[in-house]
Amino acid sequence: MNLRTREIITRTFRLRQSPGVERSKTTPHYNIGLFSTVQPQELSHSPNVRVIISRALIYRFLLLTTASLLFTSCQQSYLTVQTDYLSYKNLASYYVGTPDPRMNCPPIGQRLIISWSVPKSFLCYENLHLEVIIRFRNRQEQIELFNISNQRGTYVYTILNNDFIEKQGILTYKIDLVANDCVLEEWRHQIWAELIEIPYESLPAPDQLQEAPDIDWEG
Repeated sequence: MNLRTREIITRTFRLRQSPGVERSKTTPHYNIGLFSTVQPQELSHSPNVRVIISRALIYRFLLLTTASLLFTSCQQSYLTVQTDYLSYKNLASYYVGTPDPRMNCPPIGQRLIISWSVPKSFLCYENLHLEVIIRFRNRQEQIELFNISNQRGTYVYTILNNDFIEKQGILTYKIDLVANDCVLEEWRHQIWAELIEIPYESLPAPDQLQEAPDIDWEG
């Protein structure tokens, strides 16, 4: 590698922050960075410089492609869902220290807080609503429907006291944002799974069930 080639490579590496190569409109040379220039004849006699420029262009292309993919994949969610438990700590008197008869028998339960933020165009859809499917720990299931008429809002489902004790709290849930009989967005709890329903007619009759054979565990 001669001295001229080393000088060209040194000037190229000095400003790798702008690795693009563009043709100057005023003088017959190529701009590499902000302060260094290379003559066309220098490029033709310096294969190392051409390799460096090619790699810089490839890096820039990959960077722009990655950025565009990240931008398109980060779409805003229309629904935000969270759950929490209710107890005496939810009473203001617990923190302020004021007398409160509810502290003697505070409410206990659980609530599901659903917030939405939708584009204004969604309000033109027919029958825009939330469809909330809740499964409790006693294996019961409940469906709640809530109509939406504003771009932003919050719906709170609460289960308290005896109802909470009987159903043993919320196990899992699924929320659908529905309009025009189409699901616009879906929010699922981590352990949500669709139930497999078996028709009653396909179940075997009790007299057709075979008893499990006795197993001699000691033998």
